[in-house]
Amino acid sequence: MGVWIAPHRCRSPGRDTRMVPDADSPSRPITVLVIDDDPDFLDLTKCYLEETGDIRVETARSGDRALRLLDERIYDAVVSDYRMPVMDGLCFLDHVQEHHPHMPFILSTGFSHDDLIRRALGMGAAGYHRKGPDLEVTSAELAHLIRNAVGRQRAEAAREREHGLICRVFHTSDDLIVFFTPDGTVTSWNPAISLLTGVPAREAVGRQINEWIPRGCEADAREIAAHIHGGNRLDHFPFRCLRKDGMTVPIDLSISPIAESSGAIWMYVAVARPSTEQRKQCLLKRTLESVFVGCLIAQQDGSVTFLNDAARGIMGLDPATTVHLADILSRDVWEETISPALRSDGKWHGEVSAVRPDGSAYRLDLSAVVDHDSVTHDLTTVVFCVETTQRRQTEDDLLETLKEKSALLGGADRRVLKGLRALSGLIRPDASDPGDAEAHLKECEGRVRALSLVYESTKNGRVEMRPHFSALAAACPGAGAHDLDVEEISLDQETAIAVTLVLNELITSALRDGAGMRLRIGLQRGIEGYLLTVEGGDGREIPEGVLQLVRSGLHGSLSVVREGGTAVSVRFPDPEQVPARRPLEGA
Repeated sequence: MGVWIAPHRCRSPGRDTRMVPDADSPSRPITVLVIDDDPDFLDLTKCYLEETGDIRVETARSGDRALRLLDERIYDAVVSDYRMPVMDGLCFLDHVQEHHPHMPFILSTGFSHDDLIRRALGMGAAGYHRKGPDLEVTSAELAHLIRNAVGRQRAEAAREREHGLICRVFHTSDDLIVFFTPDGTVTSWNPAISLLTGVPAREAVGRQINEWIPRGCEADAREIAAHIHGGNRLDHFPFRCLRKDGMTVPIDLSISPIAESSGAIWMYVAVARPSTEQRKQCLLKRTLESVFVGCLIAQQDGSVTFLNDAARGIMGLDPATTVHLADILSRDVWEETISPALRSDGKWHGEVSAVRPDGSAYRLDLSAVVDHDSVTHDLTTVVFCVETTQRRQTEDDLLETLKEKSALLGGADRRVLKGLRALSGLIRPDASDPGDAEAHLKECEGRVRALSLVYESTKNGRVEMRPHFSALAAACPGAGAHDLDVEEISLDQETAIAVTLVLNELITSALRDGAGMRLRIGLQRGIEGYLLTVEGGDGREIPEGVLQLVRSGLHGSLSVVREGGTAVSVRFPDPEQVPARRPLEGA
């Protein structure tokens, strides 16, 4: 006898299967949890119930303890006393129904109140047991109640498992399975027939079964109808099925009537098996439907007969949309590039541009191969595609980033080269003077240290001058505690190199004969540019290399005032306003 599978019934009911771990084994011993605050009653009840041979008993003296046991272990049923401290039987029943809704629950009490019984049964209790003076008799009655409740539960679990199995067969079978009413209305339509006909279940359900009868098969269809309406089975009848694209395929058809208990037929189930080649095609389509890359099958003229979900997602197509390859890839690409290659070589691979129905552009890595349909004897095109829009954008972004990094590195190299040239311009005049070689070496070390401080202080191509000046003043040979008056000024690295080398020379010159002398160092922003000042020192002449660096590196001017000490002022314009800057060469 067949079983009708309504679409909404083919879902897991969400039952707590841990309560019945082996529901299809009715002979398995029954494990019961008995709750009562009377320890003597528990011991005697356990003894009488286990004497039956098929019931195993565990006990608890409170509802709280019983709830913990239910979370830790597996039971087939629960028997609970009504009157207990803290949590009575109905309160415990409410907890059991909330957390273990399929657990058979039997309420046991020494009182007989119709209202209590109605309340318990209304809350989901499987039965009611009244205690009596003869515990042996009442225990036998309780055992009978337990067996009946657990038997019903196990039978329900078996039905659920059977229904789940039928649902899995319906959805996974390679056979075509259709349920329809006596008036021909389709009620269920499995995935196998969707693949064969190209019609999804949501479109087929509610329509007439005769819509899939091809022309020329009407006489056979009338013969089949007369046969099954008489309550007869149809076994392995050779027939043909109409596909969505108008093609027909041969099938082996069987139909069984499903009758009510009165004998009236209320449903038919049709099971069909396509030819061997058609089964291969159905299997291919089912395989293509499960892969994560876009897959489609098109006829020789480019009309698409199959699209998997991945392809629809990539192309932004609605499940009901009928498309042509030229609509997906653009007619020029299909007719002028891909189609000629398929005709000559039977395959094509490349990257193409496409546009979704919403107007958004995307790119595809596409492979197409020509296949021979042994059922329709047509040439078909099987296409696999992967969207490369994001990958291409990532590659473009990476190339752009590499170009930017290259430009930054090139700029850094140039700035380093200019800094070294400026440093060389300061060292050359010292090298021509055969004076104190050790002093010259220390001054050269100070210049290199000053230049390295610039690179250490550079962030995003700029140098914050206040902390940089503080570090530079502290690093100069013979430095003491200096007074710094430096505004919050940020200079580009190239300008900072020139300012640093000038300041290093001025500090070194001022401290040449006065180690530990206190200097006043300032850098302020003015209307026409910046002002660098160094006050204090021994009044020596400013080295020629410094003058050259001020003029060529900063485009500025230097002035000296010798009254009560030496005060050197260097004025230079805002580097952002200097059109072009000559190389930083000190000589």
